[in-house]
Amino acid sequence: MKTNTIILAGFCIVALSILLSSFIQKSSVQNTRTEEYAIVDVIEDYKTKTIRVTKGTQPATDEVWKKEKTEIYEDYTPTIKILNQLNAEGYELVNASLAYTTMSGKYSLEGGNPRHTFVMVKKLR
Repeated sequence: MKTNTIILAGFCIVALSILLSSFIQKSSVQNTRTEEYAIVDVIEDYKTKTIRVTKGTQPATDEVWKKEKTEIYEDYTPTIKILNQLNAEGYELVNASLAYTTMSGKYSLEGGNPRHTFVMVKKLR
């Protein structure tokens, strides 16, 4: 009788350890990241434009706007080059928006400065 109890207890311990180890493996897989995000901001402040790029958890990098193609002020070639570079790294565009930051002071009712934002995502696995 003691032998059957010992065998049953050993079997229960082995089955319980297998069950618990499967839960631990599933929870560790769920906590790993599956995506990485990048945000490209084009910030216009009067005549100065800045392109700010944030990839994942790395610090943002700022680049002053440089006209490349034409003398037109609204030439977005530098932004498209950065978006193409991120796309080559595996990022895909998921959202783009245009917002206006309000101006304070005497002319606050006339609008504000435009800010273009592009959100991109890359699948990690």
